[in-house]
Amino acid sequence: MFNIFAKYYLKSIIPPTSLFKNPRLFSPLCMFFKFLNPNLFRKSSLYLYRTQISSISKREISGKRQFVLPSLLTLSFSIPFIGNFLESESKEEEESDDAKVVLIMKRAVLAMQNGKPAVAEQLLHLALKSAQETDNQDAVTYIHDLMANFAFENEEYKKAETLFVDVLKRFLEKGISEDDNAVVEVSLKMASIYSHLGDNEKASQGFQFCIDTQEKKMKSMGEENVDKDTLVLWAMSHDWFGRFLLGLAHYDRAKEHFRKAYDVCLKVKGAEDPHVSVLLNDLGSVCFLQKNYDEAIDYFNEAINLAKLYQSEELASFYVNLGTVYLQKKAFEEAELNCNRAMRIAKKDENKEALKESIVCLKTLKDLKK
Repeated sequence: MFNIFAKYYLKSIIPPTSLFKNPRLFSPLCMFFKFLNPNLFRKSSLYLYRTQISSISKREISGKRQFVLPSLLTLSFSIPFIGNFLESESKEEEESDDAKVVLIMKRAVLAMQNGKPAVAEQLLHLALKSAQETDNQDAVTYIHDLMANFAFENEEYKKAETLFVDVLKRFLEKGISEDDNAVVEVSLKMASIYSHLGDNEKASQGFQFCIDTQEKKMKSMGEENVDKDTLVLWAMSHDWFGRFLLGLAHYDRAKEHFRKAYDVCLKVKGAEDPHVSVLLNDLGSVCFLQKNYDEAIDYFNEAINLAKLYQSEELASFYVNLGTVYLQKKAFEEAELNCNRAMRIAKKDENKEALKESIVCLKTLKDLKK
């Protein structure tokens, strides 16, 4: 299976001359679900780790959400080179060529986080040049991985594909096993890229490869010996595949994969983790699309109850989703109650996206009452 999947990746590449553009403003979730035409959806937010029932896209998967998910679930499959140096920045280390490369990379990451992609690009090219001059191939691989992730984050999928192909080739040439978590993680991102590019066959094949590889590995390890990274990467694969299937309107299958991701997240992170409530929201979204409204209400209420415990920034959006279900059920009093709650919380939290959602919800409610 790996050889079939990898043949799409392992091709000659030309390093791009420019990896970054100005950061894009992600689409606000301000379009309400069209009741009379349930086939109309809008692309969902790329910043938030959630699915919104008012804006599920039939053709696209949230790129930003997918990019940030590994860090949310505390995955780290980086090359040993980087891990050793990121732990300290002593004066002695700064004198070495390797440490200088690491410091440049760290500054590039900070520049990207601070919304300065042009600076990040310059720094990464400087780091790449230094790594190549010292023939530090591990550093070269890691820099390419950073470039690929930045491109992915900015929805520059062809650039990300080119760079991830190179990273994958380097992993395999280094002798890293095809079922290693690092290889599976890159394969998962490649599958996501293909979904964005509209190549559903490659995307589906890639997601399934990641799931099958992790399951086979966990079976060989034995349940009691499975490490957290392997388990969470398996959950990620289910979550991303579920999102892909959701975009194709395969709701039953999507729900199965979301449920597996939720079960693992709950087991690994515990109910107090914010991402558990997000996955509950995702499950509620699928139930809504299946017209299982009562089940959707149960999931959204559970997500809200957990989100209240840690004052989640998603709470207002969860209330909007709950209000949306009540609108669909024509339970106007409950719909108004929850959309007003969403508005109050959104104003307090200065959450512009959720505020827009709540306003649309209340406007739709007013129109339906006429």
